[in-house]
Amino acid sequence: MTNLQAGLARLHGISSTAAMLDKATQEACQSCGFDRSILLRVWGGQVVAQSAYFRGDPAGAARLLDIARRHPEPLDRLPLEAELVRRRTALRVADAQGDPRVHQAIATAWQSRSYVAAPIMPSGNVIGVLQADRHFQERDADELDRALLWAFAEGFGFAYQRTVLVERMRQQREQVRELVVSVDEILHELTDAAAAATSRERSDGSGDVLAASEASPTPGYELLTPRELEVITLMAAGETNGGIGNRLALSPGTVKTHIKNILRKLGAANRAQAVSRFLTLGGDP
Repeated sequence: MTNLQAGLARLHGISSTAAMLDKATQEACQSCGFDRSILLRVWGGQVVAQSAYFRGDPAGAARLLDIARRHPEPLDRLPLEAELVRRRTALRVADAQGDPRVHQAIATAWQSRSYVAAPIMPSGNVIGVLQADRHFQERDADELDRALLWAFAEGFGFAYQRTVLVERMRQQREQVRELVVSVDEILHELTDAAAAATSRERSDGSGDVLAASEASPTPGYELLTPRELEVITLMAAGETNGGIGNRLALSPGTVKTHIKNILRKLGAANRAQAVSRFLTLGGDP
């Protein structure tokens, strides 16, 4: 139990759910004394191999994982896994080669005499099944092994749930950060546009923007803010949204906002039309 707790503590230090799933089989062996372990992911009604670990035999683990991944099965065709999902408890398979409930492709490749299996259930939902045996020790899995793997799977479920929450918080924080940056950039653009408009009114002395616009078409470079001019210039050069963002150090959301404003101001339905009208109105590519 001390080793089990140490293994779960190491898993708590992993910040990615994908990395946790890949590491689970190794920790199950190292902390519970198993020789081999495989994790099957239950996803959308399918059972797909996620990771495998063989103590001292990484090539064997890679072969089993490859075979298992080439033979995904629907959950309703795997009685043992379906039973684990339904009962939500660990099971012991006393005769792995003769039990009709097991995943036949894995059982044949694994050549295990007996093994234990336990569901992984963060938030009460079964997302995977962990299997382990003592193949190299040449002994059958027993009830103590079933209890050990069940304790490990329960602890892993709690650690996995915590990491899911951390990942979601990290994603939300990044979205908020991008939103703040986007709003800040737009406010700066509006300020620049207002200053430019005031400067033009003072230079012509009329202050009658409507009359000036009716007298002659407004040049493209006067319709747009300085940042929008940079964006449409790159659009005219054939840059994608991603390329524009990289060149101007803008977030994807900010680039989309600028393009939307450019289309609106130029009365264009798409990027190509916007570039054409900009050039027609005197814009400089």
